Amino acid sequence: MPARSGGADVCVFGVIGSRWTWVNGPAFQICVVSIAIVTACAFPQPDVVCGGQVCKEQQICAARQAVCIDPGSCGDGVIDPGEVCDDGNVTDGDGCSADCHSDETCGNGIIDLHATPTTQRSVTMAG
Repeated sequence: MPARSGGADVCVFGVIGSRWTWVNGPAFQICVVSIAIVTACAFPQPDVVCGGQVCKEQQICAARQAVCIDPGSCGDGVIDPGEVCDDGNVTDGDGCSADCHSDETCGNGIIDLHATPTTQRSVTMAG
């Protein structure tokens, strides 16, 4: 047990961040160490790989396609502000454009060059 210094209730221990405290009981006196350990670990983030492609830092895989996208962007499967749709990929012609700005339906005011006949609805005008 470390020597008690000058009658103080704290004794010295040679580790940074530790403190000895005297504890008095009915028939004993012991010196207890309390150690405050703060650790901060910096581990490199593992590379995100989508379909064999290593993504740039901070990128993620699209929800339903093996391509890298930025978090919160088109393809994450969540309709974010500014998006009309988000089907989890960045492919045209499947009912949601690659930029998520068109649901690829006829009459939506957007010319969808890659829309397929199954995503385009025909409109018959009465004449």
